[in-house]
Amino acid sequence: MENHAKKWKRQRWIITPGFQWPIVIKTVIIAAIAATFFTWSTFYFFWTSLLHSGHPSLIPLLYQPALWVGWSVCLLLCLTLSALIMIRVTHRVAGQMYRFESELDHIIEGQNPRAVHTRKDDYFHDFEAVLNGCIAKGGSR
Repeated sequence: MENHAKKWKRQRWIITPGFQWPIVIKTVIIAAIAATFFTWSTFYFFWTSLLHSGHPSLIPLLYQPALWVGWSVCLLLCLTLSALIMIRVTHRVAGQMYRFESELDHIIEGQNPRAVHTRKDDYFHDFEAVLNGCIAKGGSR
């Protein structure tokens, strides 16, 4: 039963919520601020060009539904992509930390730990080598 829970935990999108969620939320906030700044800059550019062409009102521009639909789709896409990218990046860290912690718990409990193998694009390859060296020395007793 415990193996099933560990396997399921490694397949979740968010492995360590306390570590991953703050990073993902901060990234989405930064993306939203950047999108808002871009939108403000675009509206300002259109407004100044309307002023130079003799149309002092920005109101007709703001009532174009295609403008708002397009902007909303772009904003949603930007926020979704930034969240997914950060979940993937933090998963590469949190997943490895979970695996390392699991094997260190096996060592502390006196069980036979297994060597840790990380994926090519994961982080902490140097720690993996040290942990595997520790596991190999412990297994030779």
